[in-house]
Amino acid sequence: MKKVFVLIFLLATGASQSQGKLAGASALVKLKQDTTIIRQNLYLNLPDSTKQLSLKILEFEGNKLLNVSIHSSGQNIAIKSQGTNGLITIPIELPIENFSDKLELVYTVETKTTDRYIPFFFTDLSASNSDNDFLTIKLESANDLNYTLLFPNVETTERDTDVMRQIDFQIPALTSMLRLEIHDGPKTHIALAIWMDSLVAVIFIIMGIVIWLNRKHLAYG
Repeated sequence: MKKVFVLIFLLATGASQSQGKLAGASALVKLKQDTTIIRQNLYLNLPDSTKQLSLKILEFEGNKLLNVSIHSSGQNIAIKSQGTNGLITIPIELPIENFSDKLELVYTVETKTTDRYIPFFFTDLSASNSDNDFLTIKLESANDLNYTLLFPNVETTERDTDVMRQIDFQIPALTSMLRLEIHDGPKTHIALAIWMDSLVAVIFIIMGIVIWLNRKHLAYG
């Protein structure tokens, strides 16, 4: 009986290893007014026995996926996508000559809505780790394109220049999407709103002080 359990364990371990692992991922996301350009990297750990790699990406209403290209070791990989029930699948037959452990995916998402869903490619491979920097994302946009990152809800690092805004963040898993909300109007409108809120707060503070002084005066005559 003990040998049976050992054999089952070895078979399960071998099957898991034969499926390969996803070692990490990164993405550069360039936001524009009506389009988003994504350059996504998947870092793979695949055994030589792997025959196929399946890439998947979600379709969202109002989004249009354009100009998808996949590269490995500088060479373009021919692709043929299959779409059903809001999911696009791209099977890649292996082995491929000069195929490396880094897969580069470049594509454009065209959208007309201010509530923007940005899909990422994902696979059936399990993650080799769950470190906080498993997925690193860099968002770039024109400085006058205002947006709020709604999902995932993580800490970000922001840098602004005269022409560009850049936000960096990391998460411990490969997300299938980002969700953003685009705001109309320049940043001065936001600054004005903050200034108005501050002014109202100051007015209420002054009113509170005046009321307190009047009560003190009435109490002591």
